[in-house]
Amino acid sequence: MKPPTRHGPCGYTSTELLIVVAIIGLVAFMACFHFRSQVPSHMLDRAGLRLTMDLRSARMRAISENVPVQVNVDRSHCTYMIWGDRNTNGTVDLGEAEAGELEAFPSMELQVNAPCGTFLPHGSFVSSNGYWEIRLSGNGVAPRFVSVMPNGQVGWTSETL
Repeated sequence: MKPPTRHGPCGYTSTELLIVVAIIGLVAFMACFHFRSQVPSHMLDRAGLRLTMDLRSARMRAISENVPVQVNVDRSHCTYMIWGDRNTNGTVDLGEAEAGELEAFPSMELQVNAPCGTFLPHGSFVSSNGYWEIRLSGNGVAPRFVSVMPNGQVGWTSETL
């Protein structure tokens, strides 16, 4: 027969469990707060990247279809219109238009140095200022810039030209 052994306390005390739960709650709160503060920045990034991709697509369309592709920006509604101007009349005709809207938070502002521009069939870009710069900004967020150079190259950055 074995002599009885004395066992120490098993498990955790309620104080220890409370401390662990409090630490987990504090870390979760800080992560949630950090995530919410980053949302406007990510929304501007997404809007800038979408506009960049749509402008690159417009340039490719001008080259592949051998037609001038017009781009107009409406600052007040954060929208833009892209169309292949097959009859080169400078207006949107039936079947030519593709509209785009920038998905962003309500306080987003859109500034552009020229309201419209045209990708020519050989790939270059023409606007009243020679180049095109679109500035996306919002409350407390560093602005993002989408630019189109005269040679048709479309770029996106967080720095001004």
